[in-house]
Amino acid sequence: MKQILRFEFEALGQPVDFSGQNNHGHPTAITASTDQSGTRAAGFLAPSSRIVVPNNASWAQIGAIRIDTRLRLAALDGPVTLVQIDRSVALTLRGDGVVTFAVYAPEPADAPEPDSETDSFTIAAPHIEPTDPFDTLSATPPPPFAWQGLNTEAAFAPDGVARVVGTGEYVRIVAEHDGLGTMRIWIDGVMAAIRQDMNHRVLPLVSPGQVTIGARPQDSAQTMRGAIDSLRIWREDPQAPYELFFCRPVSEEAKACWRDLYREVVTGLADETKGPPLRELLTLMDTFARALAKSLARLDVDERQRLFTLSRSYQRLWCQNALDSPAFAELVGEMIALIEAVLPGALYALLADVLNRFSRPGTAELLGAGTCIAETDPAWPHYIDAISQHFPLPPGSLPPGWPPEGGGKAPKTPKPAQPPNSPDYPSKPTAYGD
Repeated sequence: MKQILRFEFEALGQPVDFSGQNNHGHPTAITASTDQSGTRAAGFLAPSSRIVVPNNASWAQIGAIRIDTRLRLAALDGPVTLVQIDRSVALTLRGDGVVTFAVYAPEPADAPEPDSETDSFTIAAPHIEPTDPFDTLSATPPPPFAWQGLNTEAAFAPDGVARVVGTGEYVRIVAEHDGLGTMRIWIDGVMAAIRQDMNHRVLPLVSPGQVTIGARPQDSAQTMRGAIDSLRIWREDPQAPYELFFCRPVSEEAKACWRDLYREVVTGLADETKGPPLRELLTLMDTFARALAKSLARLDVDERQRLFTLSRSYQRLWCQNALDSPAFAELVGEMIALIEAVLPGALYALLADVLNRFSRPGTAELLGAGTCIAETDPAWPHYIDAISQHFPLPPGSLPPGWPPEGGGKAPKTPKPAQPPNSPDYPSKPTAYGD
């Protein structure tokens, strides 16, 4: 996840963005608020009170999202909008203090009627302009969109206990959509709601939409009365896999080989002959990755903790280029066992299918870059060996002589790299699903 908004009103009392993404807010009728404990915050007291964050490139791709805010309600006379990304995400409170977290998504064909008992998370529908931005996505009219999500009633609570937010005291609310299929809400560190059957990722903010805090984008019907001490928002970071992949120290020759491989893929996609089989190959791998990620996201708390520990260890050893270590081989075995547990037989089928496609016109050329990698990156064959030891590849699936015996020539010795160390890559899991 990448942090794209961070308001710390304790520091300045103004919606200045400390995330580095230039998402500074435009306040309207916001006053400085200090409670009896001395906590400084942004006060929302007037019917027109709100903070508006204009659209920019950081909202163009969301996918997954986490909202973390600390607030104090002065009154709760009806529904309140805490944060709304226009036609994308809404974090609200009902008049009874129930927290609601919803995403804007295509409405299922068998959706219940509005306001029915099973649709209790429904929030106020957004105002639709005469020209709907979604119409530009396809020549075919899109399906009806609706707000879908969860709330902190007992039906969504992991312990069956309903939780509400009261007035007069600060409370921390965290809401997350993992971009796969799971949404969660925490209140003061306690998981208050979870839903694991969501089928859509979080939509981007479409121009001329905006982000509003303390009020709906279109009107003042759900204006907050109270104070917000802090607000932080993260979204999916599309650069993270790339940056993590190249954290591993390798020789300049090996880097050039890896770049050649990716260049072959990119240029091949635009080729009439190479394009179709390459897209088929990438779609196959992406479908598997999404199915696996969605299955892993539905693990229980203990299994998720184990997955987190394995992932951190894998990341550390990868970034140290310790692919030939016994610890790495053992770790790969544990991760393969976990994949087998949630998707039995799927990994073997994927490997067989992917390797089979490398023999087809349009993808066979990639093997040249693959051989270059094996000859200049001696740790890479050990990576293949680690997989083969715990999950044997189909007989005859690798091309003759690849990977080469002994891993090829020795590379230059680069300076060891360190794994990422930032708030977006915490060293240990937190109560809020980091």
